[in-house]
Amino acid sequence: MGKRVLILSRQSLFGKGIETLLAKEPDVEIIQVQPGEQFNVECIMAHQPDVVFVSCDEPEPDFSPTILSILKEKMGVCFIGLSLN
Repeated sequence: MGKRVLILSRQSLFGKGIETLLAKEPDVEIIQVQPGEQFNVECIMAHQPDVVFVSCDEPEPDFSPTILSILKEKMGVCFIGLSLN
């Protein structure tokens, strides 16, 4: 079974760019998130990803270090923050 990847970004170019790069990998399943969907802990828990790409250029999502460590330890989620800047 491959890695489930969730991309959290309100910028379509950012999300599509990451999706295009990862689509070439045979063991990666990209989880689609609707543009209006809340980017929060519940969203992550509902989708059960292995990896979460987060745009650091947005005010949301606002994940505190405590929340990130809980998600990483309890669910095994790896977070990768990227910036267009």
